[in-house]
Formats: sequence, C-alpha cells, structure tokens
Amino acid sequence: MKKRKMLCLVLSLVMVLLLLPGCSGSKTTTDAGPTSAQTPGSSTAADPDAVANFKPVTWKLGHIRPEGSRTDTTAKWFADEVNKQTNGKITIEIYPARSLGDYEVVQERISMGDIEMALQGAGQNIDKSLVLPTLPYLYSSWDQVIKYTDLDNGIVAKFVRERLAAQDITLLGQYPMYFASIASAKPIPDYQNPTATRNLKARVPTSQAFNLLGTTFGFIATPLPSSENFTSLQTGVVDTVIGGGCEYYWGELKDVTKYILPCNTHFETQWLMINSDIWNSLPKEFQDIIDSLSRELQEKGFDAAQSEEQSYFDKFTGNGTTVYKLTSDEVDAYAKVYREQCWPEVEGDLGDEGVKVLNQIRDDLGIAH
Repeated sequence: MKKRKMLCLVLSLVMVLLLLPGCSGSKTTTDAGPTSAQTPGSSTAADPDAVANFKPVTWKLGHIRPEGSRTDTTAKWFADEVNKQTNGKITIEIYPARSLGDYEVVQERISMGDIEMALQGAGQNIDKSLVLPTLPYLYSSWDQVIKYTDLDNGIVAKFVRERLAAQDITLLGQYPMYFASIASAKPIPDYQNPTATRNLKARVPTSQAFNLLGTTFGFIATPLPSSENFTSLQTGVVDTVIGGGCEYYWGELKDVTKYILPCNTHFETQWLMINSDIWNSLPKEFQDIIDSLSRELQEKGFDAAQSEEQSYFDKFTGNGTTVYKLTSDEVDAYAKVYREQCWPEVEGDLGDEGVKVLNQIRDDLGIAH
C-alpha cells in the first residue's frame, strides 16, 4: 500500500513537471509575433501585425525659424506626409520659432525623450565636437557640401550621426540652408580686409570656433545664444551678428539689420533628428516611410537653398539695407585667414574622429596639416 502511494506521488510529480513551460526542452515561442511584454516595433522585421497593432501617437517637432518660413513650410509638408502615409498612426505637431526652447535645450530634451523630434542645427552643450558641421570655412562650394553631407557616404554626415547616437538621438536627414553672412546695425569698416580692426561688438555663437572668428576678423566677440540676437542688436548690446545667413536675418532681424557682409563664414544646415528609443520602437514599415520622406526633405532643401541666396540680397537692398559686394578672391582671403590661423586652435574641441574628418577636408582643399 505504501509502495502504491509512493508510485502515485512520483507519477503526479512527473506530470506536473512535464506541464511546466520549458521543462520538456521544447521552445514555447512561435512565429505569431511578439508577446505582450515586447515593445511595439521590437521585432518589426518579422512581425506582420506590427503596423496593425501600433497605437496612434502624437509627436512634437521643433525648429527655430518663424512660422511661414521655408523651414516651417517644409516641416509641415513632412508632418502631413508622415501622417498620410502611416494612415493617421503618426501625427507630428510643428512648433516653430523656438516655441519649445532654444535649440540646445531642445536637443537635450530629445535625448531624454521629452520631445520627439527637431529640425535644427546640432547643439554643442553636451558634445563640443558637434561644432564640426558648422566649422567656419569647412566648405568652399556647394559641390563640397553635397559630397561631405551625403547621408550615405558623406564624412560629415557620418560624424554627426555617430555623435548624436551617443546622446540617444537618431539622425534622419538634413535640410540645407545657406552659406552664412554677417549682419550689422552699423557700417563695417574696411569690409574687404578680413583682419581689419572693426571696434564693433559682434554676437557670436557660444563656441570657441566662432569666438575666434569674431576676434580674428577684427570684432569684439560677444558669445550669446541665437534667441537673444534681435533684442541684443536692437538695444545696442551688440552692433553686429555673426552666425546666420540672409534667410535667417530676413526672417528675424530685417528690421534691425542695416548692413550685410556676405563673406560665407560657414555653411548652415538643419539636421532632422528623433529620439532613438522612439525611432527603434517603430514598425519597419513606418521607419521606411519616414526615411524616404527625410531624403525627400533633404532634396527640397538643396533645391531651395542654392536658388534663394540672391533673392534675399535683393530683398534686403529693397528694404534699405546695404549689401556689401565681395569678389570671390576677397571671400577666399577670409577663408584663408581663418583656415590658417584658427583651424589649428579648434582641433582640441573636435576629438580624434573630428580631426580625422578635418584633415581629410584639408587634403581635398590642398591645405597642409
């Protein structure tokens, strides 16, 4: 009797063990898709139900340009197309004119996931090496801009992608803007000479590269965030603004700009960025849609940027602003002075990978290093 009871007990334990998950040695997962514990999009490549199961979301996308500007119009086009092509699953609300904060702050909030997207320059508060894409006189022509910022093969785009990834931000594309000028409320003395003494206070972006540009070109450099440009120029805190181009100056500073010096200080592009966790959570189909639209946004930017520079010069002239005339040789003189005197001084901010990129561009330009 005791043996029979013992045998029944053993058989019962065996049956329980066979019914427990994993004890039989076979896998319990199937090809039916992710379990409820997985995040949407975590196995998107193999999950045909990822799109159907994706819950609608609303994202914020910030930029610094005024409402109605070229950037704003294109950002709205992008948002409309994303919404349309995802069948309303992704809604993107556009916040123009720094309404989400200065671009440095916005980038930090994207890194934390507080804001989903932005179309703006790369902020340098967290990573100083991101001055590289806007390093003064990095490019000499539109052909070089296209070559170095190509999303697939461009060495500058690759650098930006890697640096943003370290902040949990994914680079989707760029929106080219302009070769930059200098805007001033006062006449710029001896404007053809890059090293003339100006005795003008010039707002510069808060980086060593632009601080050096201001002082090397004879200005009294005053680092300020871009959000303070209008008030500073209007009240006389500064006499001159360095760090923008005619499209930006016309949109935000035309009422206080009396002189424009088109010396092509640097090239300005706006990077389309998204929080990496949010990007990685998307179904593959949605990632492909957004990737395709990001590339189309970039092409729209190149087409517009290359054709609009002279139109803004004409607008300023019609508004009573003096647009100084520089020959190509005079612009080259500005570039030569900065490259020779200032590039060696900023290498410490670029990091090893940034210096490699800069040296490759030096080689292309025939500049010793």
